[in-house]
Amino acid sequence: MNTTVVMSIAAIIIVAFLLTRRSSTSSPKSVVLGDIPSIFRVMATAGTEGSFAVFIPASRGSGDPLNIQFSVENEVIGLDWCLISSVNVADEEKFTAFAKSQGSTPELKEMNGVKYLRVEGHSALNLCTNVLTEIYGVNENERMEFIIDGFEWQKDP
Repeated sequence: MNTTVVMSIAAIIIVAFLLTRRSSTSSPKSVVLGDIPSIFRVMATAGTEGSFAVFIPASRGSGDPLNIQFSVENEVIGLDWCLISSVNVADEEKFTAFAKSQGSTPELKEMNGVKYLRVEGHSALNLCTNVLTEIYGVNENERMEFIIDGFEWQKDP
């Protein structure tokens, strides 16, 4: 199967999973690393059950793009490592080991037939940015696709 077709199918599955967590329409945007703390703060205060913010940096190879997200689950904000994208599946152990080295223990969960690793609370913010920079080499000026639902976010002036 063509790599583009596989990536497209994976992207559709990820978005479908996210939209099942919330019924309203998501609006894609583009963000950089420096925006993540603001997004986290707004989501922690204004996000409602099922809210999410997905960060998708440019692909680092020929496979699916990496995706990492914040979500509100049981009224608690957390970081989710969804095991859908081939990158996320292949790097599950790397993510878990890195999270543990940062003082967090990811919990394996499943929703709507999708397994994911979750780290809850305010440590999720640092873990997210550290995973992006230290494991995947995302730099401060790199634009990432950004999909949100369940809250409004405006870039800090």
